[in-house]
Amino acid sequence: MIKPLGWALLIGLLIQVTTPALGQEVVPWDSLNDQERRVLKPYKDQWQDLPAKRQSRLRRGVARFSKMSPEERQKVQKRFRKWKNMPPEKRQKIRQRFERFRNLPPEQKRKLRQARKRFQNLPPEKRKNLRERFQNMTPEQRKKFRKRQMRRMNKLENMTQEERQRFRAKRQERRNKMKTMSPQERQKFRQELRKNRQLMDRPNAGKAGGR
Repeated sequence: MIKPLGWALLIGLLIQVTTPALGQEVVPWDSLNDQERRVLKPYKDQWQDLPAKRQSRLRRGVARFSKMSPEERQKVQKRFRKWKNMPPEKRQKIRQRFERFRNLPPEQKRKLRQARKRFQNLPPEKRKNLRERFQNMTPEQRKKFRKRQMRRMNKLENMTQEERQRFRAKRQERRNKMKTMSPQERQKFRQELRKNRQLMDRPNAGKAGGR
């Protein structure tokens, strides 16, 4: 699961690159429309000193916000309140992640968005377990985890519809089997499964198997 798309994307929620770009010239405050002045009021005193690019991104954010439903706006406002309460060092890390995401190729961005969508569709308990697991990883383990997830996504995309159906059926069968196991059996089963996945994820695993 690529975390990449979690808090980092919230920073840019109001400046989505999918919103049509505006002019890259400095715009006087009085030239903004009523909605822009209302939403951007905290920037009024410093507006004329902001770079044209920054002004444009903020105005794109307003345009993005205006198209949201009331429920979506409430979610955004709640997330930004959390953002303001974060320690400065954590906010800095999130900014850096978001900048890295913005610089990714379009295809990789698309895959990350898909991964984030799949994560959001998981049951709450499953999402919680995955977050805790990821947070307990070392930086090196996280790096390997991300690479492994990207390889799996690529593999799934290259499957035919029939292969995907078999893959999902096998996964569901495995889950049903685990439900009948004792806690000790499940733990042992997960360890064996993790070991097999690590072997399969090795770059030369397929070549070695064909020799």
